Amino acid sequence: DLLDRLVQVKKVLFDKTGTLTLGRLELVDRTALDRLSADERDLAWNLAARSSHPVSGCLARALEGRAARYELTAAVTEVQGQGMEWA
Repeated sequence: DLLDRLVQVKKVLFDKTGTLTLGRLELVDRTALDRLSADERDLAWNLAARSSHPVSGCLARALEGRAARYELTAAVTEVQGQGMEWA
């Protein structure tokens, strides 16, 4: 039944995050992470680890093994379509 109905499809929309091929983004060039100071690494980890966006998840996974410090009391909010805020 599906194959018969596919001929009627006029448009196909794809998510802009690029997660269709593997379902999970991967950071290929990690040299930028090597240049981060400890404070910058901690800040990036705390924001990325609290975000639901696939790119943030990729960054959080890349920072996991780099001794980033997770701040339990951080007041981080995800603003849909605008990013992360740390008050």
